[in-house]
Amino acid sequence: MSLERVSVGWAWRKLGRLWGRLLDRDFIRRRPKIIRPREALNIGAYAIAYNDYGGYCVPLESVHRPASRYIMAGKIWEDATLEFMRSVIRKGDVVHAGASFGDFFPLLSRAAAPGAHIWAFEPNLQNYKAALLTLAVNEIGNITLTHAGLGAGEKTASLIIANDRGLALGGASY
Repeated sequence: MSLERVSVGWAWRKLGRLWGRLLDRDFIRRRPKIIRPREALNIGAYAIAYNDYGGYCVPLESVHRPASRYIMAGKIWEDATLEFMRSVIRKGDVVHAGASFGDFFPLLSRAAAPGAHIWAFEPNLQNYKAALLTLAVNEIGNITLTHAGLGAGEKTASLIIANDRGLALGGASY
Protein backbone atom coordinates (compact mmCIF):
# COMPACT_ATOMS: atom_id res chain seq x y z
CA MET A 1 0.00 0.00 0.00
CA SER A 2 1.42 3.39 -0.86
CA LEU A 3 0.67 6.41 1.27
CA GLU A 4 -0.41 9.59 -0.43
CA ARG A 5 1.63 12.48 0.95
CA VAL A 6 0.31 15.98 0.44
CA SER A 7 2.51 18.84 1.58
CA VAL A 8 1.27 22.27 2.53
CA GLY A 9 3.00 23.86 -0.45
CA TRP A 10 0.97 21.68 -2.80
CA ALA A 11 -2.23 22.41 -0.89
CA TRP A 12 -1.67 26.16 -0.91
CA ARG A 13 -1.00 26.27 -4.67
CA LYS A 14 -3.90 23.94 -5.47
CA LEU A 15 -6.32 25.78 -3.20
CA GLY A 16 -5.19 29.26 -4.20
CA ARG A 17 -7.46 29.33 -7.22
CA LEU A 18 -10.34 27.92 -5.17
CA TRP A 19 -9.96 30.67 -2.56
CA GLY A 20 -10.07 33.33 -5.26
CA ARG A 21 -13.46 32.06 -6.38
CA LEU A 22 -14.91 31.29 -2.94
CA LEU A 23 -13.78 34.30 -0.96
CA ASP A 24 -13.75 37.93 -1.88
CA ARG A 25 -10.28 39.49 -1.73
CA ASP A 26 -11.27 41.95 1.03
CA PHE A 27 -12.20 39.08 3.33
CA ILE A 28 -8.81 37.43 2.82
CA ARG A 29 -6.97 40.70 3.53
CA ARG A 30 -8.98 41.40 6.70
CA ARG A 31 -8.55 37.88 8.15
CA PRO A 32 -11.01 38.37 11.00
CA LYS A 33 -9.90 36.79 14.27
CA ILE A 34 -13.28 35.34 15.21
CA ILE A 35 -16.23 34.45 13.04
CA ARG A 36 -19.35 33.66 15.03
CA PRO A 37 -21.38 30.59 13.94
CA ARG A 38 -24.01 32.71 12.19
CA GLU A 39 -21.20 34.48 10.34
CA ALA A 40 -19.14 31.39 9.51
CA LEU A 41 -18.23 31.28 5.86
CA ASN A 42 -19.97 28.35 4.20
CA ILE A 43 -17.96 26.93 1.27
CA GLY A 44 -20.08 23.99 0.21
CA ALA A 45 -19.56 21.09 2.58
CA TYR A 46 -17.31 23.14 4.88
CA ALA A 47 -17.31 26.32 6.97
CA ILE A 48 -14.35 28.49 7.95
CA ALA A 49 -14.25 29.73 11.55
CA TYR A 50 -11.62 31.36 13.76
CA ASN A 51 -10.54 31.33 17.39
CA ASP A 52 -7.53 32.82 19.19
CA TYR A 53 -5.15 30.22 17.69
CA GLY A 54 -6.14 30.55 14.03
CA GLY A 55 -8.57 29.60 11.29
CA TYR A 56 -10.22 26.23 10.83
CA CYS A 57 -12.11 24.51 8.05
CA VAL A 58 -14.93 22.58 9.72
CA PRO A 59 -16.91 19.89 7.85
CA LEU A 60 -20.59 20.84 8.05
CA GLU A 61 -21.54 17.19 8.50
CA SER A 62 -19.65 17.29 11.82
CA VAL A 63 -21.06 20.47 13.36
CA HIS A 64 -22.95 18.41 15.94
CA ARG A 65 -19.66 17.22 17.48
CA PRO A 66 -18.19 19.09 20.47
CA ALA A 67 -14.91 20.14 18.82
CA SER A 68 -16.75 21.56 15.82
CA ARG A 69 -19.26 23.41 18.00
CA TYR A 70 -16.50 25.04 20.04
CA ILE A 71 -14.51 26.10 16.97
CA MET A 72 -17.63 27.41 15.19
CA ALA A 73 -18.38 29.52 18.28
CA GLY A 74 -14.87 31.02 18.23
CA LYS A 75 -13.85 29.04 21.31
CA ILE A 76 -10.87 26.76 21.96
CA TRP A 77 -11.53 23.01 22.12
CA GLU A 78 -9.51 21.00 24.66
CA ASP A 79 -7.57 24.00 25.92
CA ALA A 80 -5.83 21.95 28.63
CA THR A 81 -4.71 19.39 26.02
CA LEU A 82 -3.37 22.14 23.77
CA GLU A 83 -1.48 23.77 26.63
CA PHE A 84 0.02 20.40 27.63
CA MET A 85 1.12 19.76 24.04
CA ARG A 86 2.63 23.24 23.84
CA SER A 87 4.70 22.48 26.95
CA VAL A 88 6.10 19.13 25.73
CA ILE A 89 6.73 19.47 21.98
CA ARG A 90 9.75 21.73 22.18
CA LYS A 91 12.17 19.06 20.91
CA GLY A 92 12.25 17.28 17.55
CA ASP A 93 9.54 16.17 15.17
CA VAL A 94 5.96 15.35 16.18
CA VAL A 95 3.59 12.62 14.96
CA HIS A 96 -0.09 13.58 15.11
CA ALA A 97 -2.43 10.64 14.50
CA GLY A 98 -6.09 11.35 13.90
CA ALA A 99 -5.71 14.97 12.79
CA SER A 100 -9.46 15.46 12.28
CA PHE A 101 -10.06 18.82 10.56
CA GLY A 102 -6.76 20.20 11.86
CA ASP A 103 -8.10 21.58 15.13
CA PHE A 104 -4.63 21.33 16.72
CA PHE A 105 -2.62 22.49 13.68
CA PRO A 106 -2.22 26.23 14.36
CA LEU A 107 -0.94 25.73 17.91
CA LEU A 108 1.24 22.71 17.05
CA SER A 109 2.81 24.57 14.15
CA ARG A 110 3.80 27.56 16.28
CA ALA A 111 4.84 25.52 19.34
CA ALA A 112 7.13 23.11 17.46
CA ALA A 113 10.87 23.51 17.92
CA PRO A 114 12.68 25.54 15.26
CA GLY A 115 13.32 23.29 12.26
CA ALA A 116 11.02 20.55 13.61
CA HIS A 117 8.33 19.01 11.44
CA ILE A 118 4.88 17.68 12.29
CA TRP A 119 3.73 14.52 10.52
CA ALA A 120 -0.07 14.38 10.65
CA PHE A 121 -2.35 11.52 9.60
CA GLU A 122 -6.10 11.51 8.97
CA PRO A 123 -7.91 8.50 7.43
CA ASN A 124 -11.37 10.11 6.98
CA LEU A 125 -11.46 11.75 3.53
CA GLN A 126 -13.79 14.63 4.48
CA ASN A 127 -11.71 15.49 7.57
CA TYR A 128 -8.52 15.16 5.51
CA LYS A 129 -9.81 17.69 2.96
CA ALA A 130 -10.88 20.03 5.77
CA ALA A 131 -7.45 19.68 7.39
CA LEU A 132 -5.78 20.64 4.08
CA LEU A 133 -7.89 23.79 4.04
CA THR A 134 -7.01 24.50 7.69
CA LEU A 135 -3.32 24.30 6.71
CA ALA A 136 -3.93 26.70 3.81
CA VAL A 137 -5.99 29.19 5.84
CA ASN A 138 -3.17 29.44 8.39
CA GLU A 139 -0.35 29.28 5.81
CA ILE A 140 1.30 26.48 7.78
CA GLY A 141 4.50 25.12 6.26
CA ASN A 142 5.89 22.76 8.90
CA ILE A 143 3.10 20.15 8.81
CA THR A 144 2.83 17.32 6.29
CA LEU A 145 -0.64 15.78 6.21
CA THR A 146 -1.10 12.22 4.95
CA HIS A 147 -4.45 10.70 4.03
CA ALA A 148 -4.00 7.44 5.95
CA GLY A 149 -4.51 5.87 9.33
CA LEU A 150 -1.65 4.99 11.62
CA GLY A 151 -1.23 1.47 12.97
CA ALA A 152 1.16 -1.27 14.03
CA GLY A 153 1.42 -2.71 10.52
CA GLU A 154 0.68 -2.08 6.89
CA LYS A 155 -2.85 -3.11 5.91
CA THR A 156 -6.14 -1.88 4.51
CA ALA A 157 -9.08 -1.56 6.87
CA SER A 158 -12.63 -0.22 6.82
CA LEU A 159 -13.38 3.02 8.61
CA ILE A 160 -16.90 3.56 9.93
CA ILE A 161 -17.51 7.29 9.54
CA ALA A 162 -21.25 7.61 10.36
CA ASN A 163 -23.77 5.96 12.63
CA ASP A 164 -27.06 4.33 11.53
CA ARG A 165 -28.76 7.76 11.43
CA GLY A 166 -26.04 9.19 9.19
CA LEU A 167 -24.37 11.35 11.86
CA ALA A 168 -20.61 11.66 11.50
CA LEU A 169 -18.64 9.70 14.10
CA GLY A 170 -15.24 10.39 15.60
CA GLY A 171 -13.73 13.26 17.47
CA ALA A 172 -13.49 11.53 20.85
CA SER A 173 -9.88 12.07 21.86
CA TYR A 174 -10.41 11.06 25.47
